[in-house]
Amino acid sequence: MRKRTRSLLKHLALLLTCSMFILNLGSMISRSIVRADDNALQDSATITLVNIYTRDSNNEPVSLRGDNPPTVAYNADYIYVDLKWTFPDGPGVVVPGQTFTYQLPERISFNSASDTLVNGNKAVGSFVVNEHSITITYFDDANGTEFCSGTNRWSELTFSGQVIGDVTDSNLPASITADFPGVAESVTINMERPNAQQTSLEVNKDNRTLVDDATHRYQYIAYVISHGVNNNVVVSDWPSAGQDIDTSTFGIYTDAACTNAYTGNYTLAYLTNTGFRFTLDSMADGETIYIRYQVTIRPALYDPNGDRSFIGDSYGPAGYHGNVSNTLEAVSDTAPAAIDYHDIGTYDVKINKYHAGNIVDEGLIGWDIYVYKITENFSNIYVIDTLPTNTTFVTDGFYVVGGGVYTDLVQVEILPNNQVKFDLSNPTITDYLKNTDGANVRIRYYVRVTQQASAHGVYQNNAKLYLDNGPMIDEATADAAFDMPPVIEKTGRYDTATAPNAIFTITVNPLALNVDTTDSHDTLTLVDTFPETYDLQVSSVAITRDDGGALTTETYTYDETTKVLTLTLRDQTAYTITYRATVNRRVGTQLDQSNSTNSISIDGVLPAIADGFYFQCQVVRSAGSASSYNPDIANLNVIKHETGDTTALLQGAQFSLAPVTLGTGNTVTLGTAVTQTTGAGGVASFEVDRERVYMLTETSAPDGYARDENNYFYAFANDVSSIPATVTYGGQTYTVTIISSDRASRDVYFANDRAAAVIVDPTTPTEPAATTAPTSTTPSAAAAAAVVIPTEPSSEPSVTTTSQDVVTAAEPAASGIDPNDVNGAGRGLATTQSEAAAVTAGTASAVTSTGESLGYARIIGVIYIFVAFQVLALLRYERKNGLLPTGNNEQR
Repeated sequence: MRKRTRSLLKHLALLLTCSMFILNLGSMISRSIVRADDNALQDSATITLVNIYTRDSNNEPVSLRGDNPPTVAYNADYIYVDLKWTFPDGPGVVVPGQTFTYQLPERISFNSASDTLVNGNKAVGSFVVNEHSITITYFDDANGTEFCSGTNRWSELTFSGQVIGDVTDSNLPASITADFPGVAESVTINMERPNAQQTSLEVNKDNRTLVDDATHRYQYIAYVISHGVNNNVVVSDWPSAGQDIDTSTFGIYTDAACTNAYTGNYTLAYLTNTGFRFTLDSMADGETIYIRYQVTIRPALYDPNGDRSFIGDSYGPAGYHGNVSNTLEAVSDTAPAAIDYHDIGTYDVKINKYHAGNIVDEGLIGWDIYVYKITENFSNIYVIDTLPTNTTFVTDGFYVVGGGVYTDLVQVEILPNNQVKFDLSNPTITDYLKNTDGANVRIRYYVRVTQQASAHGVYQNNAKLYLDNGPMIDEATADAAFDMPPVIEKTGRYDTATAPNAIFTITVNPLALNVDTTDSHDTLTLVDTFPETYDLQVSSVAITRDDGGALTTETYTYDETTKVLTLTLRDQTAYTITYRATVNRRVGTQLDQSNSTNSISIDGVLPAIADGFYFQCQVVRSAGSASSYNPDIANLNVIKHETGDTTALLQGAQFSLAPVTLGTGNTVTLGTAVTQTTGAGGVASFEVDRERVYMLTETSAPDGYARDENNYFYAFANDVSSIPATVTYGGQTYTVTIISSDRASRDVYFANDRAAAVIVDPTTPTEPAATTAPTSTTPSAAAAAAVVIPTEPSSEPSVTTTSQDVVTAAEPAASGIDPNDVNGAGRGLATTQSEAAAVTAGTASAVTSTGESLGYARIIGVIYIFVAFQVLALLRYERKNGLLPTGNNEQR
């Protein structure tokens, strides 16, 4: 018996081993045939380089082909590639689940990007662009299978990159060659070296000497230094009123002693007693020029009580206060403006005040207070500063300097009536002010604007100086202009990378101002009106507070009949709002101000606050396309929502769409129906033929809701006369909704009432019915049907657009929102509203599978082989060590 068992175990082990080896070998062969993970795309498809181009200073595409292509700067300019691949007809060329790779030119570093390829409104595959390669996978699902089994199969993709090089390398190539596998043409790209050194200018006019005290005549020797090569260097000087330039003393020199006149090329724009301006053609790195001239200060400025009516209001609302100023500025084509100024005191003053610039994007106005040497005997000294109306003191940025850094020695106290007290009574500061000739203590601080009625505002600030709690001994006043950013601003993007959608961004109250000043009003109502050419994707609306705070009372509603989105936000709070809207016109339709203006306003605020945005381009196809455009196909998008709230989108509603044949008296005979179910975004999308009537029916309602039992009839018509106004079905007459021929898609909204509650006898226990809660409409919740939008390379390089018909607007990144995802979750860029496609495509961060998965059959096979070898090893061990009886002494 044991001998027979042992023999059977041997045969079983050998059989298992051989069977699983053959099974795994067959699996690997099959998988290599079906998956073909390492297939080179050019071996299976014809590759076409549709376009390769860069963009000019106006963001217009310029081809890198032809007789006179533009140059491309290393590390700066972007190169855009539009690549198309076409599969030959026939089975087995491309199969569902198959992955292809394509190598890109090594000299160009391409921006990483990943998204879906679409065939009409169906996601059929995905692509991943890496630095030097593309990976394409066609989905192993119904959509992918339909594409792979069809004819005329092609895909097209637009992407971008840069040529990276060490600009300090003198051997950097003047041109590169870009070769694309499968493309006979080689593209030569002419390169240019960007300026390796950041250019800047340095100015100084501290060299001032007294020429004649009796006539108050002074001489300046100012200089300008070039850091890097600067072209078109414009040098300007303007003295304040009451200070006159002697034009006969003006000269430009190359040495500090002003003995060697400048002999380079320059143009003198003007030279008068009130100032001068000249332009140097160029300045080499390290080159210095010197400007010498003399000024005379009018006697009236030396008399505190003199008649200074001749200066008008040039010194601001407070008038002249003992200091004349002289300002020098230099700027070039590549260097920002460099400014220096020099003051001359004409009579003794204790305090002065100046505007110290604005930080506009933070709503800040800067102020400087100067306290000069005090000859009186004192122990305590302080400044009381009256801030401008509608501003508040900001502690950040506050500092005090004099004979050293005094910031920590100064006590700051916030007083009533919008006043601030700066106490300078620390002995270190008082000793400096009493005993140092030329002493001055500078107090720098900022105020934040809290309210401004118009875009341009003027603010006045007054500072008073006190000693030992006595009366004011001096005061100074300054004013400042502040041009605030718009309270609301709308921007948009629409191109082949976003199509068929346009992406909109609205910045609201970026300075967190008190916009609605009416008492007890603490909210703002924004009214956003869409043109007929856009259909808002309600699930994509995302509201984010710029300060990162949680949303509390913020809400939004959408009226699909008037196409108005209404948002309720908190006042004195900055927001960024993003959403997408489908451009529902056919490819090639011209968009302009007349048909694509999307306007927004704040309701009930005076003066009125509003903005708008429109595109000036043609309707385009998606960059990630996997089919030819068929103008005879349109999309009917069904949006399912709870009754009374179009933002409460419902998942799980099933719709049936059937083409109809019209008989006598427009009697309807139904064709084969197509069924779709609404996804998390509440959308079911159908492709339909034009010039044909369809019947739409809700066949199943979401859990917990009552089904709409009506039938609805729709038709996209190029020729309205070819479609009847009514049809008859089941003995009833129905109106046909005829959609105009210029539309590529139409959104239709369907409401569901909640199902009536079932009254159950409490004495009879029943199984509770499972219900599905409606989709949350909290604005911060990420909707499932988001579109990931790769931005233009100038902000965050990614998938880019084709050369034609592109409008790209500024797209500020929203705080707390991924700029590549308007919703924070969802599918890839080229998908339409099909929720089935969203499930296939997955999230934007998902990397496309290459098919290298370990199936259950293989895992079990490995286990079987392991067990079989263990059995054989055990039998061999037992026989070798005599643990098994032989056939001669076997017990029966």
